[in-house]
Amino acid sequence: MSIIVKDATGAPVTVKTIDDLLKDAGSVSEGNPLPVSVQGGSSHMGRVGGTTRRPMAGFVRPGDLTAYSAGDLIANSQTATEVTPLVFEVARQPSGSGRISGATCVLEAASGSLNPLPQFDLLLFRPQGDIPYGDGLYPADNAALYLTAPQMAQLVAVIRFSDLGWRNRQGGNTGSGPLLYQTAPISPRQFAPFDLDPLGVTHLRGLVQTTAAWAAPNVGITFDFTLDVDQD
Repeated sequence: MSIIVKDATGAPVTVKTIDDLLKDAGSVSEGNPLPVSVQGGSSHMGRVGGTTRRPMAGFVRPGDLTAYSAGDLIANSQTATEVTPLVFEVARQPSGSGRISGATCVLEAASGSLNPLPQFDLLLFRPQGDIPYGDGLYPADNAALYLTAPQMAQLVAVIRFSDLGWRNRQGGNTGSGPLLYQTAPISPRQFAPFDLDPLGVTHLRGLVQTTAAWAAPNVGITFDFTLDVDQD
């Protein structure tokens, strides 16, 4: 007698009993073993993990002589209506889940050096509705970023990049050249879990917020981020 169950997506699946399998197989012996097959698919019963991804996203901060204050947004445009968030494809399937264990950032100046060194947070949000903002409603680059209660409720992780953590091309902690690299963990916990159910999406949205004043050089600066993600 077969049993009807549902898989992780809710689709019906027929599960045969041992009696059914024995009947189908006929006489089972060493020369005629019971056939067993495992079918691959994306509907993992039990939601086991095991897939690691490193999704990337970035933007170019425009050149500007105005110094950043602590709490300002670093973004792709000084025109608020043109600002767009970072988008990281983190889930294996729509409404998927997983956890973030850290991130890396590479900064590249269009010319000159990256002195003084910046310090900022990468904020990652579940994209519920217009979180963190609707299209055309973001603050401009260099404008103050004030999080609301709904935004904080959907804030999955805050990854801090310190001015003491940067590595230049020579291995030093100075902004003497056009390139800087830093890897940062989730802190104070080891990882930040995310669950995109029932949003039906596979991504998180990101914003970059300064944590100290920064007199950035008056050139375009590319911000490239890579997340460390364990997918369910």
